[in-house]
Amino acid sequence: VLFNSVIHALMYTYFCIKTIWPSYQIPAAKYLTKLQITQFLVGIVLSYGIFFRGEDCDSQASRFMLMIMHLYGYGLVALFVAFARKKYGGTAGKGEKKNEQDNNSQSTSEEGSTVNDSHADGDDDDGKQIVEGKKDR
Repeated sequence: VLFNSVIHALMYTYFCIKTIWPSYQIPAAKYLTKLQITQFLVGIVLSYGIFFRGEDCDSQASRFMLMIMHLYGYGLVALFVAFARKKYGGTAGKGEKKNEQDNNSQSTSEEGSTVNDSHADGDDDDGKQIVEGKKDR
């Protein structure tokens, strides 16, 4: 319960900061996501003992509900892991490098429109001429 309270206090602090200063980048955000995933896994693992206690458990219904809660917990872990991979790139720093590469592969044309540098030679992949960010058909 204490672990859950600490995680939630950190989450609400993060939400407060992002609400007041939306453009402020919080470097610890990815660690907060990792802590949330850890919290879910610890809760699941610690509650497995009930399955092995057999008849000491209150009833079959309570074990069934625990199984439902575990499935819900695994779903949360899957969602948070997918979010972390999408936002942070799966490993520390990888997502930041990917964003830098994406930003570096684009340049701005004279009219202010963005043109991908992969077509900086003026041709698209089909060999058609690109004029001011538009394909010549």
